[in-house]
Amino acid sequence: RPLREFHELAGLPAEEQERQALMLYANPRQAKRQCGRSQRVIKVPDSGVLERTASYLVAQGITRLVLEGGADIVQLREKQLGDAELLRRAKWLCGECESAGALFVMNDRPDLAVLSGAAGVHTGQEELGAGECRRMVTGDGLVGLSTHSVTQLRAAVTAGADYAGVGLVFPSTTMRFVEFPGLEFVSGAAGTCSAAVGAQDFPWFAIGGITELNVGEVLAAGACLVPVGAALDDHEEIGRAHD
Repeated sequence: RPLREFHELAGLPAEEQERQALMLYANPRQAKRQCGRSQRVIKVPDSGVLERTASYLVAQGITRLVLEGGADIVQLREKQLGDAELLRRAKWLCGECESAGALFVMNDRPDLAVLSGAAGVHTGQEELGAGECRRMVTGDGLVGLSTHSVTQLRAAVTAGADYAGVGLVFPSTTMRFVEFPGLEFVSGAAGTCSAAVGAQDFPWFAIGGITELNVGEVLAAGACLVPVGAALDDHEEIGRAHD
């Protein structure tokens, strides 16, 4: 059925309303009552497959909206998947990003970054360091590192990282920390990179719980770049979160 038949989606642009939707029903009887004679009803023997794939299908749609909204970089951060499925998703994301003129970065796994064709890898303080990642992500591959103090930020610059994450600024729905360096660290990072020799042009992102409600504070503290992961959780217009 076309999306225009769903009243709750009336706010979609006209061209979007003409897209076709695949209807899912809990039982065959309900499906037959709702479908026309020209429509086929396909029984899925394992309903659990829908639960296992729904989040991925939603993520695909969100990714496309984010790229259409002008995101410059997309990072795949998934801690629960096996390597084969993680690589499959990474390859899909890499292709989508290339088509949109954006960069795709793999989280934690330099090996999968290489296999998927990602532009680079981003790791934390407990994963492989910048030097080890550099040996695997050769050539023009990017190496990013999360930092939680000015000391760690300076070490990232010295170790040859291409960029750094600075935070956590606020509590995050995707990362678990007991303490948050907060806006004070953002200010410290801005001061460090502007004063340290060789770090004036070093790019860094303020990370952790940043939404449209608090991004003004983050920018005022000295950040120039921010991710929008937390903003996507709350923002009704996902494609506009980039703004």
